[in-house]
Amino acid sequence: MADDGPDRDVVMAASADLITERDFVLLLISLYRDYPALWKIKSKEYADKNKRLLALSSIVKALRVYKPTYTEDLLKKKINALRTNFNKERKKIEQAQRSGLSPEDVPKPSLYYYNEMLFLSDQMCISDTESSLNSEVKHFLFTIQRYILLI
Repeated sequence: MADDGPDRDVVMAASADLITERDFVLLLISLYRDYPALWKIKSKEYADKNKRLLALSSIVKALRVYKPTYTEDLLKKKINALRTNFNKERKKIEQAQRSGLSPEDVPKPSLYYYNEMLFLSDQMCISDTESSLNSEVKHFLFTIQRYILLI
């Protein structure tokens, strides 16, 4: 049996040097988009835990070519960070658009991967207006409840 030791390490190190962090993130997003079980809330696959786990392991396997020590935990954390940053940026841009700014004055996305993540836009559950409405309703119900207890 051939020795996989030093030669394999050199090949792995060389392949890791072939891709920049930026390209790695764009590749990760591309792979993530290819597995709707991980992000498409209304699909049947999204509700299937086994399909989600299989999708995660497939992505990790593809990414290990570039980062041999990449794990599912690292992937989950990276996806969460990318989604969080994308959502913050998206909300900032949408608020600027709603404020009545001219299209030239609306801020441009600062994230280099913003456009790559746009496939997630229709997956967001709660808009700002819904959350503020929910807050007002909760406050109203709390006030009524307090009033009834005083009677």
